[in-house]
Amino acid sequence: MNSHRIYTLDVLRIFAALWVFLYHLTAMSDRAAHYEEIVWFTKFGFLGVPLFFMISGFVICNSTINRSFWEFSVSRFTRLYPTYWAAMIFTTAIVYILVGDKSPISLAQFLTNLTMLNDYLRVSDIDPVYWTLHIELQFYAWTALLLALNWLHKAHLWLVAWLSVTLLYLVVQQPFFMSWFISPAYSCYLIAGVVFFLASRHGFTRFYTILLALSFSIAIYYLPQQFENKAIPVQSVDYVWGGLLIAAFYLIFTGISQGKLNMKPFWGITFLSGISYPLYLVHHRAGRHLFYEYIESTDPYLLLFMILATMVSVSSVLYLAVDKNLSGKLRRRLLALPQKINKSRTDDIPTTTG
Repeated sequence: MNSHRIYTLDVLRIFAALWVFLYHLTAMSDRAAHYEEIVWFTKFGFLGVPLFFMISGFVICNSTINRSFWEFSVSRFTRLYPTYWAAMIFTTAIVYILVGDKSPISLAQFLTNLTMLNDYLRVSDIDPVYWTLHIELQFYAWTALLLALNWLHKAHLWLVAWLSVTLLYLVVQQPFFMSWFISPAYSCYLIAGVVFFLASRHGFTRFYTILLALSFSIAIYYLPQQFENKAIPVQSVDYVWGGLLIAAFYLIFTGISQGKLNMKPFWGITFLSGISYPLYLVHHRAGRHLFYEYIESTDPYLLLFMILATMVSVSSVLYLAVDKNLSGKLRRRLLALPQKINKSRTDDIPTTTG
């Protein structure tokens, strides 16, 4: 399999974004009481996040092909940050319009959140969904480091080391500082995505199969804890369904890696996949405030559709204006920066005449 676009991953990305949206709006807190007819499915929507991580593990490795450290870093920075900043401004505006001083966002919190490093400074996220971005950023940083050291091709070494540390943390909660560098509970999904990408290029060797089996086992181990923290309501059978859904993720990625689930592009797929990131960023806190503002006077399902339409519209604007336009311009300028610096240094070298 080459580095061309895999449209099945776009479909999975769209599905994951909608699933997480439905989970947050219909299966959390007292909102679940308004959506009893669909909560049986939407309460599993938190699994859209692990699905995102599997996609990320696959796609990020694919994006390193024929790229230097600088090219990869610029690509990830311009993909992650500008849209994130715009989404933060939108969410902050909605909070102040609908909530005001009852739920203030301080200037210090806003500025710290801009760095996406606020977790290290113990400053809370403006929107709770930002926690996943910290994990993504950590993964990008490690990938960039591997690129800089020219170690990406040594996957058999760093994957084993990564998985070993993850297993060690699972058993003895050591090293205690692991979360400062990569998530103990969600590493298994990133590892799986990486392995599936490698399998798509080299085939399913015994080594890759063992890594996938171990990562799947870790995912199942952490599933009850994730249910307890997120899903409402929870029944015993939900753990079984959750495990089956995770197994389905692995089966789907197996098909993708083997080239059996390739899809032809269809109208709108690239656009919808493109807005999945801004949709994820803007939907939760802003959507929650819109829900409580209008639920007393609006049919719950009509309100759900209206919030979704609003968030899709906002996400479309962010995608077209920021990601496709501003981020693209910033990316081109940053990519050209090393060449400009080298040219400047060359121009500064004095010439000698005979």
